[in-house]
Amino acid sequence: MGFIKVKAFIWNIFDPKKSREVEFLADTGAIYTVLPETLLNQLNIRKIGRRKFRLADNRIVERDIGIIGIIRGIRSRNRPNIPKTKRNGTTITIN
Repeated sequence: MGFIKVKAFIWNIFDPKKSREVEFLADTGAIYTVLPETLLNQLNIRKIGRRKFRLADNRIVERDIGIIGIIRGIRSRNRPNIPKTKRNGTTITIN
């Protein structure tokens, strides 16, 4: 088994000119998209709240969330996302 990476185009839904192509590690069971906080700041992604998440090692963490536009191939949607910090780069599930 290996890792599957995909490229996608993301943007600020309130200012679509702020956009970037990024490479993701695909996780078919993920509900949220996790992106580097520095990238979200560069795109001026608004924080819309905070959520608690249970990590793969069973720890509970609280993280900011926001919404981005994302397109891969011909599929487009607005997705909730979580800023990735040095401590939350693991797979997450909703608590």
